[in-house]
Amino acid sequence: SRHSTGIVRSNPPWDALTTSKRVKYLKSVWRELRQIEKNGTEAEYDEKAAKFYGLLRAAWERLVEEKLLNKVVQRFSREVPTQRLKRLIDIEQPDIDRVDAAMTKCSALIDGHDDAAGVYQNMPNLDCVMDDIKDIEEYLAELQGRNRN
Repeated sequence: SRHSTGIVRSNPPWDALTTSKRVKYLKSVWRELRQIEKNGTEAEYDEKAAKFYGLLRAAWERLVEEKLLNKVVQRFSREVPTQRLKRLIDIEQPDIDRVDAAMTKCSALIDGHDDAAGVYQNMPNLDCVMDDIKDIEEYLAELQGRNRN
């Protein structure tokens, strides 16, 4: 904001974070959700959870760019490093299904979509939220294990 001009942050902004750093940040948001569940209202929890799922969706997008597509295609990049294409031969249907399922779930829970008046979507509980963090964390480790760099 205009009132915080010149203030140096101790951490880089979300958009500058790698997938692994985003996962760490998502864990801190989970801890905030836990506090809200203990001391806050359902409305506060739902609002924070919707923001969480927006961030999780963005983390999945970064994972696709950074790891699944091996930085071959990156948003707003002027280059397409075609020499990295040879490492993309291991993308299979289970990869596509996993990303699609995660993105579909996140999209259903974020505030960016207008729901029909008669539809109410309960936000996942803390255990489900942590399972979603573990899912992206495990998939990230799996992709890193494919030795794509």
